[in-house]
Amino acid sequence: MEYTARLTWEALLLFEMQITAHLIQEWKTMTEAKNEIMENNLYQYERPTAVIRRFPFIRRRLMILNENWWIDLFLKDSDNAKILALYSIYKDNNFFESVMQNIVGKKILDREYELYKNSIINLFPLMEENDLAVKKWTQKTRDKLCQVVLKILKESDLLKDDRLTPLYIPFDVKTYLEDMPGGSDFISYIS
Repeated sequence: MEYTARLTWEALLLFEMQITAHLIQEWKTMTEAKNEIMENNLYQYERPTAVIRRFPFIRRRLMILNENWWIDLFLKDSDNAKILALYSIYKDNNFFESVMQNIVGKKILDREYELYKNSIINLFPLMEENDLAVKKWTQKTRDKLCQVVLKILKESDLLKDDRLTPLYIPFDVKTYLEDMPGGSDFISYIS
């Protein structure tokens, strides 16, 4: 498995995903949505270059959720959106998927809810066995990855005060995820 460190440029991006989902709900194409976001500064970024840099991540995540009715589910409430955004990161980024599978899921299953940066750092040697490129990651990159993962987990309410908090998944979200690739595993990791 090839791991990528591009998560260092990302976060949960929930606000941005919701804005883009609203535009898609209005039957805009991704290009039209991006243009409107940039023209009207809908993400409220200081520099337009931030939109250019982050939009591909947002687009890719929303494409992972590409089903006819996911937008209604995503926009229904922020808890649904957090779960679906977390799932889209899980499917989009193999480093995050590995953290969810090998750390978060195991800790929740074993009811060992404390999660610190060291838990993630301890995963790197295992990843190095499967992907030699991970050995080349600098300590700064590894630290940033840990920081971003913890931030994503906090923003999704899965992590509070260094403790994992299993999430309640509403029936309609659970049904949707069970039909998605890897969705059943993802559900077991977060609930």
